[in-house]
Amino acid sequence: MVKAFENNNIRIVGSFSRTYNEYLVWRADKEIKNVADLKGKKIGLPRRTLPEFYLGRFLDLHGISIRDVTLINLTPALAADAIANKNVDAVVIWEPYVSQIREQQTNGINSWSVHSGQAMYGVLVCRNDWIKQHPELLKRVLNSLAQAEEYMVRHPTEAKAILKKQYQYDDAYVARIWPEHQFSLSLDQSLILAMEDEARWMIKNNLASEKKVPDFMNYIYVDGLKAVKPEAVSIIQ
Repeated sequence: MVKAFENNNIRIVGSFSRTYNEYLVWRADKEIKNVADLKGKKIGLPRRTLPEFYLGRFLDLHGISIRDVTLINLTPALAADAIANKNVDAVVIWEPYVSQIREQQTNGINSWSVHSGQAMYGVLVCRNDWIKQHPELLKRVLNSLAQAEEYMVRHPTEAKAILKKQYQYDDAYVARIWPEHQFSLSLDQSLILAMEDEARWMIKNNLASEKKVPDFMNYIYVDGLKAVKPEAVSIIQ
């Protein structure tokens, strides 16, 4: 999103997942019972990234401005210690960091999803010059992702076993996070709408270098996925 506002020479060639695993997390001993209690609180998150957008919209929908909280720029790896040391009141974070905080906080944690019904897209982004120079290689990459998607749909148990082995996850963790992910290779209109929604929010909160929503069709490359999985392309051009 930031790169689109900066007119960078890049394009999205495919979306491979939709996730709902961004959470606002705080220690159970904090006096946060409803969203209004967040006013004046210090909230840690990586600034100028999607977590900031999700938090901002979450607060907007509950009648609170993001300016009513203090944002602390915080990398995900430092979230658990920041909570433990009370450097922040809450963090916006995702797995596996939520589990790390849960394990560290023996008195428990509380959390809210900040997605408000809108998924976060995992996308493959390439430079325009690379796309032009490697069209066949790009098709092979996308074809590999399409095969991976089909394998996960047809063999979910085996796919989970690969995930557990690769990252040393246990059964309980995989069972908890798997439903939060939708694995599908696509380029559809909902991706455009999500980016436009985020762009309007960034402009409203003076986080963008421009005051006009970019034409995101200029940042989408459909020919590669059309050649590999044409039914997955439903963007209105």
